[in-house]
Amino acid sequence: MNVEMPPIVEAVASRRSIRSFLPVPVPRAALDRILAVAACAPSDMNLQPWRVHVVQGAVRDRLCHKVRLAAERREASSSLSMPISDPCPRDRALSDPSVRIPPGANPVNDATRAAAWLRNFDLFGAPVGLFLSMSRSAAASSQLDCGMFLQNVMLVARGYGLDTCPQRSWCDFHLVVCEQLGIPDSELLICGMALGYPALRDPLSEPASERKELSAFVRWLE
Repeated sequence: MNVEMPPIVEAVASRRSIRSFLPVPVPRAALDRILAVAACAPSDMNLQPWRVHVVQGAVRDRLCHKVRLAAERREASSSLSMPISDPCPRDRALSDPSVRIPPGANPVNDATRAAAWLRNFDLFGAPVGLFLSMSRSAAASSQLDCGMFLQNVMLVARGYGLDTCPQRSWCDFHLVVCEQLGIPDSELLICGMALGYPALRDPLSEPASERKELSAFVRWLE
């Protein structure tokens, strides 16, 4: 049966994490609309726990500069309260987007990997950075609510010809991020996100990563 793909399905299927953006400003009207529609995400008791800090221009540049300095000095201070168990460290090391290696580079060269990792803190060239926080006193389930909000942002952005890259790496320097953006100690930094027009001809803008077969994560119970 040949059925045209609905726009929402196309947006989900085509979404990918872009790591090279054009230095083209994003209209404020588009950002307002993306965030307003994304806020239609469900949340426990309709608390809508997400807090979004949008950075552009001089604030963006200053934040990137400060966090990059902290990253170069390895002055990390994670906002995550629980360590993440990694069942496949080798596979993750090879596919980790924060250390994506440019084509032709030596993948075992530490300097090359470090340079690739530091690109996180330039938002991969994106003109807009979104930083999501929530109250530390909120229930743990609020992080799930924030995740659904973030997914909406990524999908609605596709409808405006924009792409994104969610970045947990900013949480490793939450003290600097919160200081620069005026985020109070009562809030937890969830993640950062690069947003802008993709530089699709850049070698780092590659096809979407492979996905597991349904049989790897789905159980059918009848």
